[in-house]
Order: sequence, then structure tokens, then C-alpha cells
Amino acid sequence: VTLTAEGERRAQLLDIRHRILIDFLCNVLDLDSQVAEKVACGMEHCVDQEALERIVCFVSFTKKRQPGGMEWLKEFRKFMRKCGAGKVCRECLEEYQQSDGY
Repeated sequence: VTLTAEGERRAQLLDIRHRILIDFLCNVLDLDSQVAEKVACGMEHCVDQEALERIVCFVSFTKKRQPGGMEWLKEFRKFMRKCGAGKVCRECLEEYQQSDGY
């Protein structure tokens, strides 16, 4: 199989989308790499460009954030490991529903 120039460009864009999503799922949400791979495969085809760009900006922001660098992200990962063991705990859900974001 040989790709056209347009096919090659689209394949590269899809690969970039996939890597961005893997980075976010593994390094921000702390998902296992195998789980992140499966989730990213599904997401890469349906996440629109604006959402993807915001994910890139968020990941970039978290890597550059000062002061404290990545300490807050380490705290989040630790919290995720304790909170609900992979499920949304009732306390988190109630807090979310009471927040302005809901």
C-alpha cells in the first residue's frame, strides 16, 4: 500500500492526535499505558480540533507551570490512586455537582 501525499499528511495528523491523547491520558490522568492506548484509539477519531488544541495547551501549561512545577500534578495522581480506585467516588461527584462547573 502506498499513500498519496494527502494520505500521508492525514496519517501524520492522526498519529499526532494519537500521541497527544496518549500523553494526556497517561501523564495527566495517570491511566495505565495499555488502557490509555485503547481510549486514545477511540478518542482520536471524534475529538474535534478545538478540544485537541486545548488539551495540547493544558499539557503544555502543566509542564511549564511555576512555582511548584509538576508538584500539583503529582498530588492529583496520588489523589486519583486513593479516590475510588478507578471509580468516581461519591464525595467527588457531589462536590462536582455543587460546583459552578455543573
